[in-house]
Amino acid sequence: MQGRPEEALAAYREELLKYARLLGTALAYHALGRAADSDAALNALVEQYSDSCAYQIVVILAFRGDIEGAFGWLERAYTQRDHGLQAVLHSVFLNNLRGDPCASLEIGACRLNTPRLGGPSCGPLTIM
Repeated sequence: MQGRPEEALAAYREELLKYARLLGTALAYHALGRAADSDAALNALVEQYSDSCAYQIVVILAFRGDIEGAFGWLERAYTQRDHGLQAVLHSVFLNNLRGDPCASLEIGACRLNTPRLGGPSCGPLTIM
């Protein structure tokens, strides 16, 4: 959003992929202080895509400061082997999770079997 949530909202409303549109609008509405609209987008994402977009739900919850909820969905993303976990190390939307005592996760990047995360010889994945 780069500090311009109004522009981000306009861009996300044009997003063709519905899950990405819901993700982006939830983030932008939150940044604009429109909690009910942000909740509506998050709820729609959960209802329609919880089986395939757990990481995107993590992003929203972390951005909103719901640390406990974000970690719960992060575990679900791991269980689902969500491809979005590849971004966990560098996503600015997860900054609220960094430094949390729970941030040293028991999610092993090697267990994800994802080459971009370091392959089979890697250690635990952390977001510190």
